[in-house]
Amino acid sequence: MSGLLSLLSRQDDALIRRDADELLRLNDLTRPYGLSLTHEDAVALLKVRTDALKNSRRIEVGPGVLEKLAEAFCDSAYVDGQNYADTLCALTELFYYLKNDTLDSLPDDELIAVMKQCFDGDCEGSLELLAGRDMETMARNVRAYGSVEAPLESDKPAGEAGDYAVEEDEQWRTVRF
Repeated sequence: MSGLLSLLSRQDDALIRRDADELLRLNDLTRPYGLSLTHEDAVALLKVRTDALKNSRRIEVGPGVLEKLAEAFCDSAYVDGQNYADTLCALTELFYYLKNDTLDSLPDDELIAVMKQCFDGDCEGSLELLAGRDMETMARNVRAYGSVEAPLESDKPAGEAGDYAVEEDEQWRTVRF
């Protein structure tokens, strides 16, 4: 039994090394922005990804979304060499949370683009605002309306506007007719 566990452990180590090497290749893309990952950063990112996948009950093969997140956020004015790895870790956790929270309605690239737009826009680089305000609102809109943005009152067909009152808090939407 211990021989089998040893074999599986060596296989896991080889996969981590392979995936870490793939992440480190991104340094060629991110170096012009003053960003680079160390081998330890890459391994930590892979661990965060593994934990996020387990917590969200998902599977993924290869570095996948880590590469996309690094490519999308490397040119952000709010990401620098000091916070790069930590920011990628937080964005990775948020990404998988949002995939579940939006019921997989958005393709990965679209979700990452919305995250980036909010991060660089109203959130001004705040991961707390991104996760706690903007992405929660976006996820609620996707679940309720099937769109990243809520429809405007003027988008409603004639006769519907004003026929009901809507009260909303962070968990519930109440519609009174």
